[in-house]
Amino acid sequence: PDWRDQGLLDLKRDLINGVKNTRCNRCWELEEQGVVSYRQRWNEVYAGHPSFDLQPGDNIELYDLKFLHLDFDSFCNLRCIMCHPTVSSSIAAEYLSNKDQFLPFHGHVNIDPSKWHESPQFEDFLTKIINIETLILTGGEPLINPTILRLLKSLPNLNEVNLIITTNATVVKDEMFDLLNQAKSTSIIVSVEGIGAHNDYVRYGNNWVNMDSNIKKLATLGNTRWVPIVINHVLQHTSIYTLDSVVEYCLDNKYEININKLTFPAWLSIAGVPTEKRKPLIDKLTILCEQSDTRARYPTSAKSWINSAITELNQTPYDSNIEQKFWSYIETIDRVRGTNFQQTFLTVDKA
Repeated sequence: PDWRDQGLLDLKRDLINGVKNTRCNRCWELEEQGVVSYRQRWNEVYAGHPSFDLQPGDNIELYDLKFLHLDFDSFCNLRCIMCHPTVSSSIAAEYLSNKDQFLPFHGHVNIDPSKWHESPQFEDFLTKIINIETLILTGGEPLINPTILRLLKSLPNLNEVNLIITTNATVVKDEMFDLLNQAKSTSIIVSVEGIGAHNDYVRYGNNWVNMDSNIKKLATLGNTRWVPIVINHVLQHTSIYTLDSVVEYCLDNKYEININKLTFPAWLSIAGVPTEKRKPLIDKLTILCEQSDTRARYPTSAKSWINSAITELNQTPYDSNIEQKFWSYIETIDRVRGTNFQQTFLTVDKA
């Protein structure tokens, strides 16, 4: 993107000054529900950075950056049901092998085979981020990506860098773990959609036992910032069966929790859940919210996120068309993968 674009400059200023620019609504929604948003967190750190005073035509080079969110590529080992062929290489392979079955959902997808990290531009990039202070890495799956490993090794000031990494925690090799420990600080955000078989269904290709072990390993990093582990859950249709167990898991292990509503694809949203089927989860979350006063590491934060989820469950209108497409998608997933939604979620006790 052009960092001198007038629209982007206006958005930056609005985010600093508390003006509710409609190009970015999620932070305002969270703040209205009492959740400390990313806007608030990062304004405390970078609101005074010179880039916020840029004007169209001003010069800024990549090496001026102090904060970088690198959504690296689609290299991933999982096939999460809410993911897309352009975001996961595993989903892309499945899509290409079963295109006729997935066309009603993903449509015709153009999968770009080019790899930025194999280009001369990437080599140049590595020389221009040597003054970075905060580096956010998302994927794909960063912890299994050999180029991410190379990138971290290339940073001459790794011990001065604050790392924030979102991971599925399926693989944590010692070499990567050691690099994470060398950073000034490391914040680990782990994506968890359920416990046991529930998580393995939604985040297909996962093994909960291994994942739980890896989460506990990552929690032993000696340089963790804020909290040892943040568990990120996407509020979606399957959350009706799983979210209470995820909250329990966080409370039991003193992990922080973030609950972010799904925005795409629409057929997996909670709008496809009839209101009467939401009530049992709302009741359980209400009890867990009360218990968080004594069970959570940071009760105020936990209560804010749980209350945010309760608000979404109460206020999202039901849409029968979305529910119909959800079940059609689940039937396709089960047919292609040989999984069984009914057995996993509706007839088996929670793990």
